[in-house]
Amino acid sequence: MTGKERIKRFVLNLAALGIGCMVALVLLEVGLRIFNPIESRLRGDEIVLPANKKYIFESSNIRGTDRTIVHTKNSIGFRGPEFPKRGLEDYLSIITVGGSTTECFYLSDGKDWPSALQELLKSNFNSVWLNNAGLDGHSTFGHTILLRDIIVKLKPKVVIFLIGANDRALEEPPEHTTSHIKGALRFNSIEGLVKSATPYSEVASAALNLYRFLRAKYRGLPHWSVDIGSLPHADSVNSNFSETIEPHINIFVPAFEQRLSAMVRLAKSSQINPVLITQPMLYGNGTDPSTGINLGTVEVFPNTSGHAYWTILELYNQATRKLGKQENVLTIDLAQELEKNSDFFYDPTHFTNEGAAEASKIIYKRLLPYLMRNYRSFSNIKEKETNTATR
Repeated sequence: MTGKERIKRFVLNLAALGIGCMVALVLLEVGLRIFNPIESRLRGDEIVLPANKKYIFESSNIRGTDRTIVHTKNSIGFRGPEFPKRGLEDYLSIITVGGSTTECFYLSDGKDWPSALQELLKSNFNSVWLNNAGLDGHSTFGHTILLRDIIVKLKPKVVIFLIGANDRALEEPPEHTTSHIKGALRFNSIEGLVKSATPYSEVASAALNLYRFLRAKYRGLPHWSVDIGSLPHADSVNSNFSETIEPHINIFVPAFEQRLSAMVRLAKSSQINPVLITQPMLYGNGTDPSTGINLGTVEVFPNTSGHAYWTILELYNQATRKLGKQENVLTIDLAQELEKNSDFFYDPTHFTNEGAAEASKIIYKRLLPYLMRNYRSFSNIKEKETNTATR
């Protein structure tokens, strides 16, 4: 075979490979449009809410949760009661916003902390309507879109933000500068190209969601049931910790603070009162009262101690506390008030049934005086006193 023939064959094979790949992509695109097993909650820059869905997990092996988990979404795509037909004007209406710590995906209906909080508030207020708008994996990027495109239109009286965990090591990328669903393809990066293609392609959307999952897994964000007794312990403080923490201090936390500030201003300008909650975590300084294990020396990830992991998250919590003071916004310091106890967490950040119940009690205790001051007209205290006097 001559050189020209070899080149010709190579070109033909390459062309055949290209055509085959194109055909495969087209078939995959068609198949995913018929049935996509990967649920997408963010398409391009648009929130896709899982409305009217019920998730059932049989034989759950997640420590501290129900054996059978039932998780239901209403017609909005949130957890909680349906939106009143006559709107929210006659209700003490509250929406909780956050990531997986708020959604409590693997806790059954009624056992997520927003549902427990609603039940506690019903003892003090008439006509309480509270919905859980937490979305697993979402950061302030997603919260901003959710607030702007959906929650502002619902017009609740209060929005509660439990934020911080999913914002670690995130800086606003160029892909987030546009709010349009469809637009020109962006070739400045692979992620930018895939992200800009998601409004047009199920394949691109699936690829982006897979990438986000793997990125979250690398950061230790997905759910898993942790046996802290089986984890190794770090012999010493991380030798390169100062290098690890530096970009958080100088880049990521300031960017997080700017995004959170914009969310607070958007809520206020929409006549919605924002409330901030800091992000708690199992790991950090101290001893687990349930196991006696040192939560500071336990090795969360290779070369990352519980102390280091907690110290980084506390940078974001401190930014939340600081902004709360600056904006005169009620800030509930759940990160400090919730005990570091393995009975309360089944992994570093996700609540067990007991943990969610305990979190709801702390939030209720701090939130109640605020609601009494601002929404006393919804209070049933007078009604209780009248009924007692009648008896």
